[in-house]
Amino acid sequence: MNLDELWEWLGFISKLILECVCIAAWIVMTWWLHGYLAQTFPLHGIPELMLDALEIIFYLATLYHLIKLLFLPRKKHQNPNWWR
Repeated sequence: MNLDELWEWLGFISKLILECVCIAAWIVMTWWLHGYLAQTFPLHGIPELMLDALEIIFYLATLYHLIKLLFLPRKKHQNPNWWR
């Protein structure tokens, strides 16, 4: 293994760790915001059911993206990502 290959692996691992940390921070902030808003503005009836349905969709989408991020192969794109 040469030095260039080592730097490529380190870059890949660091980007993966950074993505996981950002996703975890997003989940924690969303969870905190939900707890704060649920205490401040309690809901009853149909609005509460709609909020529960939106939470389930959010959690399923987050799990899908985490599984995709961690286990599915990455494609090399010619264009850089939008945040670079």
